[in-house]
Amino acid sequence: METLSIALSLWKLGLVSSEELIAWIDAHIGVSDNPDEALVQLSLDGPDTCLKRPIYEFPVRPIELTFTEEFGLRVSALNIQSEFEVNNFIKWATVKCMGENLDDPIVIFCYKLEDFCTLEAQVAFLHNELPPLIPRSMSIAHFFYASVPGLKTQNERTA
Repeated sequence: METLSIALSLWKLGLVSSEELIAWIDAHIGVSDNPDEALVQLSLDGPDTCLKRPIYEFPVRPIELTFTEEFGLRVSALNIQSEFEVNNFIKWATVKCMGENLDDPIVIFCYKLEDFCTLEAQVAFLHNELPPLIPRSMSIAHFFYASVPGLKTQNERTA
């Protein structure tokens, strides 16, 4: 069920719509003689409803992503031309990096991003300093996307 947990993680991050997730699940159900109960529940009720249930009723959960994994996935979907998306990414990155390993260049990038006093300066820094981190981010994202073949993600960048 790790594949399903990864798919749920992508959905939880907003990289996959509920509709696309259910279509992917339905395709898996269609080729199975005896589909897993979790797949059937997700197909009928959707991920939002299923994940609100107690774990003993619906045990499949999104995987816990590391900061670097989530960063990579978020960068893979980031529209750098969208002021709204960039601002939200900056807010997320500058809060979530706190307490992470300072040996990681991604964490250092986020700490530096957080040091700027204005959003305008943060945006300029992001535009200048994010490109060298994109290959690593895309590699991380590719691992997750490859784990759920056939699942269509929203805003996925092409590497």
